[in-house]
Amino acid sequence: VADVAPILDTHCVGCHSGNVPSGGINLSNYSGVKTVADNGKLFGAINWDGGFSPMPQGGEQLLDCAIDKIKNWIDAGALDN
Repeated sequence: VADVAPILDTHCVGCHSGNVPSGGINLSNYSGVKTVADNGKLFGAINWDGGFSPMPQGGEQLLDCAIDKIKNWIDAGALDN
């Protein structure tokens, strides 16, 4: 999470937080992030995979190094550490 949280804070939390987060996805807390990490939506969206809404919406795709950090964290079990 130490590598992933700053990426999410910079690129995701602006829309995916608060009482009415965009798409009903709250990425401002671990439980919300863990849910979409486990179900594949987080990686699918940031990797711009077919069938997912490309994120960040209306912006440029995250740099490969950021996507790789998130993918490695998910593959390691998406732990809260």
